[in-house]
Amino acid sequence: MKLKYCQLNYCVYRYRPNGVGRPPRKSELVYLAPSPSYCEPDAAAGSPGTHGRHCNRTSRDEDGCEKLCCGRGYNTVRVVKHVQCRCQFHWCCKVTCDTCLSRTETHVCE
Repeated sequence: MKLKYCQLNYCVYRYRPNGVGRPPRKSELVYLAPSPSYCEPDAAAGSPGTHGRHCNRTSRDEDGCEKLCCGRGYNTVRVVKHVQCRCQFHWCCKVTCDTCLSRTETHVCE
């Protein structure tokens, strides 16, 4: 009898050679051990954790703050920089630019 047990992202397939159940398909991933938690630092697994990682506040994918920050929340950092803008090339061999203020927000996992 095949037993499929799933908890979080870890699944165990049991296959008995007597014909009961089925072996995993070539297209299926088979995990031999549970994955470590990448939310917290784990030197043994080589994982720095997600604290301090930049995330996307509006995304619901893996780069989104809710998933990437493991539910711990995030901080919004506002950055104002002076950047070159409205650059123009003058014949021959000179470029002049204005200086503009650039305002950006970035989100960082707590």
